[in-house]
Amino acid sequence: MSTVWQKETGVATGRGFDPNGYCGLFKTWVAKNAVSGGPNWYIWDDQSALLTDPYIIITDTLSPVVNDVTTGPDGLPPKFIKFGYLSATGQEVRMQHYMWWDNVAHAGFGLWSGKKITTYDATDFEYRFRGGAIGIAIHSRLASSWYSIGILDWEGDPNRIESISTYSVLTSGVSSGTSVVITLSSPAEASKFSVDKKYYIYDFQNESYVDYCKVTNVNSPASQITVDALEHNFPSGAVITSYAHRFCSFGGFDNAIDDIDGTDYYSRPSVCKIPYVSALTNASVFHQTGQTGSIFGSCGMDVMTGVLACENPNDDNLQTGMRPFIYEISGYDSYQQNTTGYFNRAYGQIKGLYVAQNNSYVIGSDAKTINSKDYVFIGMGAEFCPGLNYQQGVFILDSTSVS
Repeated sequence: MSTVWQKETGVATGRGFDPNGYCGLFKTWVAKNAVSGGPNWYIWDDQSALLTDPYIIITDTLSPVVNDVTTGPDGLPPKFIKFGYLSATGQEVRMQHYMWWDNVAHAGFGLWSGKKITTYDATDFEYRFRGGAIGIAIHSRLASSWYSIGILDWEGDPNRIESISTYSVLTSGVSSGTSVVITLSSPAEASKFSVDKKYYIYDFQNESYVDYCKVTNVNSPASQITVDALEHNFPSGAVITSYAHRFCSFGGFDNAIDDIDGTDYYSRPSVCKIPYVSALTNASVFHQTGQTGSIFGSCGMDVMTGVLACENPNDDNLQTGMRPFIYEISGYDSYQQNTTGYFNRAYGQIKGLYVAQNNSYVIGSDAKTINSKDYVFIGMGAEFCPGLNYQQGVFILDSTSVS
């Protein structure tokens, strides 16, 4: 599918949820449809009147259900974003990403990324919101400095990962152990899976479980597959899949705010993240104690830096290898691409972001039009994503069709 980025620009007075505050302006804009200039997301849980932790939960799907697989945009599971701030922590707005949010219990499951954007508490500052079906990007400008964070889809390379259609739902619960037999809904569902290939199994019904397991037998007539091992019990309704949640978070530029010491609720927030990794076979990739403590098992994206380091840009000042590469980082405090420590496997490329080799652009201001598509510059160097050097930057497609 494709989506058209919508945008809104203006001046916010402080960060609050009042109509002229940064959060209040975002709350109004994010629910607008495209005709009204918004991305047509939905407010799933409105807790913006809280005093110490005001927030809203937004989702890209009209009627999401737990462990949903394909009803979101791009045929992916729904995205859930907690957007708000802590009254005790000034000059910032927080964006957290969940796999499911219970809007009755007001509780989230599968917290996999947390980022914050620099703001003023009560003073005027410039803002820009961008968004569409596949993602959201928000910006703030304090004095002459721009800050940007967001979320986008990535698409898999078929030589690296099976199709998103390789999934099924458990029809009965299973217990942890070895040589576990899993019953699926039909012989056709069982036949989707291949012996000796590995798959993810997850459950976000009041839990945050993801296991990574290998199929050792397929019994299509019985609608069953056998996997080598499970670390958790999984109920009926859990999902087994090649990789369902094909989206990533990005951004975070203010080192004074974003660097962490192990006590904040993110691990290296300037790193782009994907929801789960094959290097971690249990729920430690998720963090569930609110907004304190690091999210371990960092995931990331990168570009082919070896190619970019020796290649001159084209006439439009972009690179041939210009779409950032999605891969896993299993050690959250290092970005060295080494198969024994930190790099585990690659999946594909992020949508809507492009690499340029030029250090003279102004974040949030410089833009270009190439082949009738508009780009806006949002980041530089390693502050945007590990692997980029300081002669390179990142553009996001803006107000145009993104496939």
